[in-house]
Amino acid sequence: MNYLGMLTIQTLVSVLKTVGQIPTESDMIDLMREMDIDNSGTIDFYEFVHTISHNMYPSETNQEIRQAFHLFDQNQDGIITFDDLKLTIEKYLKISINDFELRQMIELANDNGQEHVSFDDFLHAAVCRKDKKRSGIST
Repeated sequence: MNYLGMLTIQTLVSVLKTVGQIPTESDMIDLMREMDIDNSGTIDFYEFVHTISHNMYPSETNQEIRQAFHLFDQNQDGIITFDDLKLTIEKYLKISINDFELRQMIELANDNGQEHVSFDDFLHAAVCRKDKKRSGIST
């Protein structure tokens, strides 16, 4: 992650190596093209959730996205908190992200200034309907 809470191609390589993958340069270019929806050169929270939800639940039904939400909602209280996000990333990606970057991810994912992500926020991120973050991208 960089200082803005965005995944870079270098971070993706590190993540893949920690799970036993040895990606080629071509693999990484393809992966970035797939994940980097806005062509910014980084992967933000929306793109990350979008890719995870599409790979896990390609039909994108509300119920299936709810299952992905529950993966992040570690204590099943109906919201994704800082602690939930940190635990999920450490558990599944096996990487450590600093607190500032995690807080930025949560801030980017919600419109209400709260320090958590609701299911509605997650649903919007999963289907890339956050118009202010996704200007020019159709859903």
